Amino acid sequence: MKLAEVSVKRPVTIIMTVLIVILLGTVSLTRLPIDLFPEFELPMAIVMTEYSGVGPQEIEKLITNPIEGAVSSAENIDIVTSTTTEGTSIVMASFKTGTDMNFATLQMREKVDMIKFALPEGAGSPMVLKIDISMMPIMQLTMTSEHADLAQLQALAEDEIKPRIERVKGVASVSVSGGYDNEVKIKTHQEKMQGYGLSINTLAGILAAENLNSPAGEVKKGNQDLTIRTTGEFQSLEEIKNLLIPLNTGGQVRLKDIADVEIGHTDVTTISRTNGLQSVSIAIQKQSGVNTVAVAEDITKAIGGLKAEFPELTLDTVYDESVYIKETINTVFKEALLAFLHFL
Repeated sequence: MKLAEVSVKRPVTIIMTVLIVILLGTVSLTRLPIDLFPEFELPMAIVMTEYSGVGPQEIEKLITNPIEGAVSSAENIDIVTSTTTEGTSIVMASFKTGTDMNFATLQMREKVDMIKFALPEGAGSPMVLKIDISMMPIMQLTMTSEHADLAQLQALAEDEIKPRIERVKGVASVSVSGGYDNEVKIKTHQEKMQGYGLSINTLAGILAAENLNSPAGEVKKGNQDLTIRTTGEFQSLEEIKNLLIPLNTGGQVRLKDIADVEIGHTDVTTISRTNGLQSVSIAIQKQSGVNTVAVAEDITKAIGGLKAEFPELTLDTVYDESVYIKETINTVFKEALLAFLHFL
């Protein structure tokens, strides 16, 4: 009764209070982050290590078991499981509910770093990743061209497209897949190698020593200190073919006389196609807590600029999370409007 009495006696005060509440609610609504799923943290992290060309049993013995032992000593560990396949080791750690995952993953990295020296020389560096649903890509692009191969598309995506998109406000990272890099392949002739008394290790050591830039100290010129460096990296395929290989007998032989040297490409681990054409995929992740719709709109603007700058490329958006978010919001507004009309 008192509230009704105060409302009747002080209508201006009540109206001003209601307007202030509406204003604050409107301002808060515009600043709320919009996402497809609510933000929540899973108490899980993984350690992933690659060791190409090695079977599961060897990887389990040489990589998975040492990493499992290191991770198990972290605080608040609940369960540690692992999956070992050809070329890959994945160790998953589940923590107790309420664990600070930022601190937990930092501690896991420290534990893994302590046993890195015991891992095989050819194994990749272990990656400690926190499982975060918000780090799923919000946009997936494909890039194709009728005038470029996958190596050229990969280089263009990494050198031009990726940096431009990473500069968009709210973008956390951009990953490129589906292409390959060119590389020099050297196929030795075993009979000739044995005839000259050369081994694969000797040849690899010579190539590594010749393909090297190194500092050569400093010299003074008046009041200036000049840095000197020696440049020895290979600049062309012909330079590699004509490399002189020293022999134990004192002579020399050119690399092309004991091996076939050609330009090839790295192994393709991911295949991407768009409308029947080979393509490169670009996955875009946003920063945690930012507005997905706003970030997606800014990315779309950046893509428009890239299309104008590189007309020979075809950039297609194959997945856009903001589209589903907008549809969901529109559905909520429609249902609210129908409910209001039904109430009237």
